[in-house]
Amino acid sequence: MKEKLISLFKSIKPTYLLGFALHFAFLAAIYWLYHGLGWFDRFPNDVTLSNWDGYWFENIVNVGYKFNADRASNTGFFPLFPAIWKLLTVNAGFMSFYNLLMALGCMYVLAQEYKWSVTRTLTYLALPSLFFLYVPYSESIYFVCCTLILIGLTRSKQPYIYIGLFVAGLTRPTLVFFIPALFAVDFYKWFTHQENFITSLKRVSLVVFSSVSATVISYLVHWYQTGVWMAHYKTVSTYWGRILRVPVFPLHTYGMSKILWLDAWATILCVFAIVYLLYLLRKSLPRVKSPIEFDANTIVLLFTATYLLMAFCSVFFYRDNYFGTNMRGINRYVFVTPFLLQSIHIILENGYLKRKMVLSLLAVLTMVALMYGVWRHENHFYHFSALMALLTIGIYGLGKNETKWSWIPVYVIFCCAQTYLFNMFIAGIWVA
Repeated sequence: MKEKLISLFKSIKPTYLLGFALHFAFLAAIYWLYHGLGWFDRFPNDVTLSNWDGYWFENIVNVGYKFNADRASNTGFFPLFPAIWKLLTVNAGFMSFYNLLMALGCMYVLAQEYKWSVTRTLTYLALPSLFFLYVPYSESIYFVCCTLILIGLTRSKQPYIYIGLFVAGLTRPTLVFFIPALFAVDFYKWFTHQENFITSLKRVSLVVFSSVSATVISYLVHWYQTGVWMAHYKTVSTYWGRILRVPVFPLHTYGMSKILWLDAWATILCVFAIVYLLYLLRKSLPRVKSPIEFDANTIVLLFTATYLLMAFCSVFFYRDNYFGTNMRGINRYVFVTPFLLQSIHIILENGYLKRKMVLSLLAVLTMVALMYGVWRHENHFYHFSALMALLTIGIYGLGKNETKWSWIPVYVIFCCAQTYLFNMFIAGIWVA
């Protein structure tokens, strides 16, 4: 075992380690610059890191699960992450550091598995919402699980998928995300006659068992500590408004002018995923002249698109709809997953950003702008204009026109945005 670990560490490419070090040095430099200019007035510490979900996780670590029928309680969260935190017996700062190490390990594994260059890896790591990987949230563990599932999909290693599903199911509610996404992959294989029905049914049954068993265990932990069955459901439905509702337009989000662009960006990707699913369905119909080849890339894109569809539905139909449906949190569901990162990589590397796709993306952008009522507020118009400019820079800087240096403006913009959001988070302002 010792020899294997030594061999593993020796195989790590130092260019990626150097890249990670320079990346966080650059983020720190941006933060100090903003602080020197008077735009930021605080630094991360045990107190400022324990905001929002971080507060609830730390509360579970300190007192265990407690259910309160009169107000929101910590039973809205699943047990694995607080259990690991309690086992480590560290404060919020060190827990954030452990999360960072897990996240960087996953990013390195993904880079090696899918041949991401150092610059491309750092650009993905700089995506604004990915700061959730280094705060005391369950995102890093979830990211590890999703990485296992992704590699299992592309390598056809089913045990990876089952393990990833089970551990993810102990980390957060995942049934509505993973089961439909994996079902879509197996259904497509069966529909296009690449696998027989019995094989697909067996695999789907194991997928359902892995996810459902983990969810049941999480609910049993809640029941054991509180004496209340379905405590999680009662908390999130009664006090966090997670019940089925009819969407109301225009959409909005917490903080509006501060993070509208971020949740709108996530919404754009979700709607674009729906468009891709419809396109894939049309290409799968009999007598189509040029059907899509169902290879590893298509599997990832199909899985990701279905995952994004379910993420969109979980917010669009299950959030409070006073004065318009609140899309809060959708950016965290969408961006902080390796599925999206690899899907973006596939699109960029295979030249999928052709004229039709870019036009479709602009059409989706216009549709989402109308969904958010961009015409109602001047600030909304400015934020969507900035979003369109950011997408244009990203497509040019990372697409088929990419040069040796064209990724740098995209990377710098992402880093500035991530630093801005991280400061909002430690200031107690809602991000996701």
